[in-house]
Order: sequence, then C-alpha cells, then structure tokens
Amino acid sequence: MRASKGNPYTWTNKRVWKRLDRVLYSKEWTDTYNSTRVQHLPRRLSDHHPLFITAAKTENRKPSSFRFQNMWLNHHSFFDTVRQEWNLPIEGYGMYKLQQKIYRTKELLKRWNREVFGNVFTTVEHAKQEAEEAEKNFDRDPSEANLIALNKCNAALVHTLSLESEYWRQKSNCKWLEDGERNTKYFHSLVKKKRLKSTIHRIFEENQEISDPDQIKDSAARYFENLLSGISHRNDTPDFPFQFSKLSRMHSTASVISLHRRKLRTLSSVLIKTVLPVRTGFHRFFQKCWDFIKMISRRQSGISFVVPPCRGVLKQPRLCSSRKWSPADLE
Repeated sequence: MRASKGNPYTWTNKRVWKRLDRVLYSKEWTDTYNSTRVQHLPRRLSDHHPLFITAAKTENRKPSSFRFQNMWLNHHSFFDTVRQEWNLPIEGYGMYKLQQKIYRTKELLKRWNREVFGNVFTTVEHAKQEAEEAEKNFDRDPSEANLIALNKCNAALVHTLSLESEYWRQKSNCKWLEDGERNTKYFHSLVKKKRLKSTIHRIFEENQEISDPDQIKDSAARYFENLLSGISHRNDTPDFPFQFSKLSRMHSTASVISLHRRKLRTLSSVLIKTVLPVRTGFHRFFQKCWDFIKMISRRQSGISFVVPPCRGVLKQPRLCSSRKWSPADLE
C-alpha cells in the first residue's frame, strides 16, 4: 500500500530516489483492522526511510447516498409498487415532471426497502436457520410433508444467497466475472479495497495540513461554498483570432432528425447509461421499467435527435426538443 504521509520514496543514494520498501497485508488483516495507514519517517543516517504502520478498527461509517439496487428487481412486488407510484399524476411540464417522478420514486424505494424488502444479510441468516431446522425435522421424520418443507426452505435459501451475491457484485463494481458465478468473499474484499483506496486521510488548505476527518469534511464544504457563491466572470463572446464558419439553414435543418417511437427505446438504452450517473444505479431502473415508464411523449413535446455536425468535438449525441428547446414532456 502507498504511504499516506511522508516522502513518496523510501530509498536514495543521493542521486537516485526509489520506492523499494512496501507494506503488504492479507485479507485477514483487513478483517481485523479496517483502517491501516503507512508513514515514511525521516531517513536520518540511513539510506532507507523507516516505515511506521498505524492500524485501527474504526466504526465511523457515514450514511451512504441512495443507490438503486439490482437485487430489488427480483422481488415479486417491485414492479407493481413502482408502476403504481410512477403513474400518479404530477402537475408541471417537461423535465420538471421527470425530476419529480424520479425523486418521488426514490423516496418510495427507500421506504419499500426498509419495510418490505428488508435487510438482505438478516434475510440470509434467517433463511439459513430455517433450512437447518427443516433439515433436522426431515432427518427425524422423513415424511412427505417434511420433504416439501425442506425443499421450500432450500429454495428460499438459494434465492436469498443470490440476492446477497448480486448486492456485493454491484457494490464491488466487478464486471468481469460471468453471470451466475458466486464469490461473495471476493466481492466483499473488493468493496473493502475500494473503501480503503477512496478514504481521504489528509488535505492541504492554505498551506496547512488537515488530517482530522471532521475538519476535512468542513474544508470540502467551504471549498464548494466559495466556488458556487463566487462572482462569475464568464465571457459569452470570446475574442478568437479566427472565425468559425456558420452553418446554413439547410445544414442546420439536416442536423435535426425526427425519431420514430420504435427507435426511441433503442436510443434511450444507450443515452441513459451516459446521461444518468452510474453510481446511483438508475440506468438499470429505466432499462427494466421502460415498459410502463414511457418517459418521453413525442405527441406533447416534438422530441428530436440532434446530430453534432463536428465529429470529434462532441462525443455524445444529445436529446432536445424542437419546441423552444423544451425538455421532453411526460405522459
């Protein structure tokens, strides 16, 4: 692992600097200590920097932001619940309706996850206990009724284990394993590795080093507050030493292509992956629930597809409306 403090190199002969000394630890170490830091101490008279290791077991977990869980799609009541909420009417136009529908659906899924779906790890433990009890009952009395109960408990256990595996697969963001391959411990280790790698141990603010977690959080908040509340010096008419050639009306009209409703779903499956943040997982929500979402109504908004005229400048196509650039209305 890399050092969180000190010189980035561990050895030097006064002409060459190298990072030769490293710290390696196993999965069992991370299970015991979830916070490990390495500091390169001053060399003094040696040509190597001493390595100072600090390990601790911390429980300062912060509340995580909302993320759509793919395992929810396997619940029998998911689609009916979301369909009922999505079809409720909302006053407004265009993108406001879409934003409100997404926000309302997100709040619904939070409640539904707590009250209906439940904690997946608690469900797995409960299913294991029921399967173990059913197996004991069948061993004592191998009757037809106990066999049916054992098969039901085993099926429920397999289902809950698949939900747990899907949870860790999504959380670890591991895509190279084949579908159906279950390796929960491996996924869990990837999540721990990502968590350790993304932890911010120290920052510099006005040439002052900050290592306290609360002070780091306050410093980040101050930075974005100053960034967003400052006076903008935007120049809408930059003075270029050259002039761009203007598009004629014919070329401008040719760059706007009307979409057929059949092609809209194919296009949206591509755009949703790039427009919606992948961290929220909502691209899977739109892909799986498209049949009843019907996100875009051509009849109300006159949706069009704009093809960028300059290849290589704009990599992603954009959806826009031919009616005063208004976002698409919803049905």
